[in-house]
Amino acid sequence: LTQLTDAQATVTTVRAALSRQLEQATSKDSIALFLSGHGLQADEGQFYFATADIDASTPEQVQATALPWTLFQETLAKVKAKRVFLFLDACHSGGVLGKQQARNEQLAEAMVRRGGVLVRSAWLSVLVQLFSAAALWLCGYAAGIELSYPVMLAAAAPIFIMGAVPLGWGGFGAREAAAVVVLGTIGVPPEQATATALLYGVSAVLQGIAAAPLFLVRHEGADAPRRS
Repeated sequence: LTQLTDAQATVTTVRAALSRQLEQATSKDSIALFLSGHGLQADEGQFYFATADIDASTPEQVQATALPWTLFQETLAKVKAKRVFLFLDACHSGGVLGKQQARNEQLAEAMVRRGGVLVRSAWLSVLVQLFSAAALWLCGYAAGIELSYPVMLAAAAPIFIMGAVPLGWGGFGAREAAAVVVLGTIGVPPEQATATALLYGVSAVLQGIAAAPLFLVRHEGADAPRRS
């Protein structure tokens, strides 16, 4: 175990400790390197780990008196240890990712660009639920249930959730049981509740079959070569 703290952690001592690990480690060893301190960016964003004897007056002095991240990369890449664990706790530590890192401004810009997509996705999800509840309401009307659409909309959520539970086949079984329980709480007989859920399940299957060609056409269009 090599531990360097405060004034002990100089450029010379850290380099020497890394060299010892490079020389002594075998293929049966595991190395854990924990770096905690100050970090700086210089030389076009290159990350440097600050040691106790750093001179941060100018970028040139930082490069001369701090430890560049390339030193750790090159040293650890040559170590013969079976496993290498590196923990870095320092300012600007994201700089070790180089061009792969994203600045706060870039993240904010990406969120703004994709915000419209999220809003559209949310609205589409809401519309799907509204239309699904409407289909359930129509199936209930066909089964002789006289309920208002808002009531059926409220009852649809637990019925659909139970239909997604893998306790039946394609939603059949769990959805009917949920309909009996949920609609039964508002006075719907079990026979009508079961018929409503069955009609909805059959209609959903038929809708899927009818829409299948649309997915095939879209898939073929996506695979077709584009002409310039």
